Amino acid sequence: MKKNAILFLTVSFALTAVSTNPPALTAGEPEVLRDCSLWLDARDAEVSSVSGNEVDEWRTRFGMVVFDAKEPLRPPFLRFDKEGKAYVDFGKFSSGRDLSIRPRQVGVRTAFVVGKLSDSRYCHFLCDSKSYDFHRGPNGEYASAEWSPKIARIWNGTNEVEDIYNEYPPTGVTQVFCIETSAPCACDSLSADRRSQFPNRNGGRELREVILFRRVLSDAERLAVTRHLIRKWNVKEVETSRRNTPKDWRLIKRDIDNWHRLPKKTNEQAENIEACILPGDKDPLVVALRRTKALVGDLAPSVDLAAESAELARLTSESANAKEDEARQTLFSRVMDLNRRVSLKNPLLKGIERLLFVTHEPRGFNEWRDGSHMCDQYYGFHGTQNGASRGDGLYILENPFSDKPTARNILAGKVIEEGAWKGQTLDGCAIISPDIDWDGRRIAFAAVKNNSSLDKWEDGTCYHVFTCSIDGSGLRQLTSGPWNEFDPCWLPNGRIVFTSERRGGFVRCSGNRPVPSFTLHSMFADGTDIVRLSHHETNEWHPSVNNDGMIAYTRWDYVDRGAGQAHHAWTCFPDGRDPRELNGNTRLHADTTPKMEMNVRQIPGSRKYIATATPHHGWAAGSFIMIDPSVPDDGEMSAVRRVTPEQAFPESEQITWQNRCSGSYATA
Repeated sequence: MKKNAILFLTVSFALTAVSTNPPALTAGEPEVLRDCSLWLDARDAEVSSVSGNEVDEWRTRFGMVVFDAKEPLRPPFLRFDKEGKAYVDFGKFSSGRDLSIRPRQVGVRTAFVVGKLSDSRYCHFLCDSKSYDFHRGPNGEYASAEWSPKIARIWNGTNEVEDIYNEYPPTGVTQVFCIETSAPCACDSLSADRRSQFPNRNGGRELREVILFRRVLSDAERLAVTRHLIRKWNVKEVETSRRNTPKDWRLIKRDIDNWHRLPKKTNEQAENIEACILPGDKDPLVVALRRTKALVGDLAPSVDLAAESAELARLTSESANAKEDEARQTLFSRVMDLNRRVSLKNPLLKGIERLLFVTHEPRGFNEWRDGSHMCDQYYGFHGTQNGASRGDGLYILENPFSDKPTARNILAGKVIEEGAWKGQTLDGCAIISPDIDWDGRRIAFAAVKNNSSLDKWEDGTCYHVFTCSIDGSGLRQLTSGPWNEFDPCWLPNGRIVFTSERRGGFVRCSGNRPVPSFTLHSMFADGTDIVRLSHHETNEWHPSVNNDGMIAYTRWDYVDRGAGQAHHAWTCFPDGRDPRELNGNTRLHADTTPKMEMNVRQIPGSRKYIATATPHHGWAAGSFIMIDPSVPDDGEMSAVRRVTPEQAFPESEQITWQNRCSGSYATA
């Protein structure tokens, strides 16, 4: 199946309001259309003010769309299909092209788009000036979590897309899409792709109709508009929601379809070959059976799996007779259920009754506005999207491996008892990097207030370190001031090591935005005796304690090398002495190795470390890797193994720079 979309609607935040007169309706048009704020119908389009090859204005039935043409256009951009129905052919544009919408539409909550999708891999459909896209998945899915935080729901025809991040829209046929946003947006242009920068985006993108509303429609209203558009454009509905298709089936199917796009050495670099797609993996059921068999084999020596082994044998036998997709998907769900039950019998999970976690909303990819950068993401004003999104809490997940786990925010309503914000709560604040002390009684974390500032370093716009008991009581603020302090980690001696900007200094290649350096510091558990541990001139992240009591962390080494060559794991003594790299300190080839090694933690009882391969220009999320310091470093991948090989290394192994934020795995 071809899997990608065509054009995109650019929307951006705005404060001004625009008033327009409601459109006149013709017979058969739903009454709710009177409430729309913009109605662009290619059949009613009137091209005017044509001067040579340059189109200055395109009058529509409701409102006006104006070309903001900086270069001559090459008409005809308005074309007609075999049935005489008009459409806008973005593939006819010679380069990136914007149709500026006048008047600018603000407060948009619902958009209907009728168009034909192309087979190019990387395209936008609906986004705003922060590049929150309706269609920007790296493998052709409707949306990507890193890029679409304002997309609430999507419908293809009358079918709601159940999983916008793992389902693919079909191509080559006209379709009706409805997009509902999670917050008001503003719409100011329609755009074609930029041929010069993205050569694979050309051709086949056809826009027929766009209708915008400043409110969320009821189900009845949405269905009325959708069915009207389906009739109007003679659209054949395509089943895309696949509600009966297991989500894991879709994920593994995506891996099977896209494995050829991963580096050739992926399988030989995998920590466990069973995590890869292998020759003979014709569908997800085959993969699930193979992996479950390997899992049973791994755990059988340490736990009784006789019943599970017998069940697996029966399922394997049944799979030989399951020919149709529906039968194989049903069997697949049974295999995955067995896989989960076997996994939860792992002896290493015994005694784990609770899990600690935080949540935060997905964000955009702009470095300055959204903090999509290894450094900027930890500047507090990005914690709540500069006030545009809500913060969240610090959660305990009870009975995590049961059929009914429960989560509770232990900070809800808790009042800060000590510190600069005494008497306040952390409700609505952004919270990151929690860590539990060695007695399992107190939690350290970082928090920042919900604020609308950008590019300001003040007490209320910076992350500060807090501690509390495991039930949320005894909430104390340990640090304050106009600098960000985060990533607290309890040391065995009772001190807390953390990352802080208070040393001063800036990154050299930050361009026109300030990028302060932050390095390792430590303090007593009450916030006193703050000491700088590292004199490194660039940035450091994510301290943890290894099996020898040393501090393991990530350091950006920007000395006598390029900006993106060295973001490796390092270690030092608890007082900062003897910092040294763990597995080399350079990369000979930036496109076949992790761009960064973050969230570095040593595996208990082992000399190996687990870490996340993350981007330089992006968030601390990516693909899990394992580092073995005992293996001599070759400047490549000799000491690194892929734990989640299906996820390519963000930025370094992606096709274009715009996929730099793609990452399926992350830690707090």
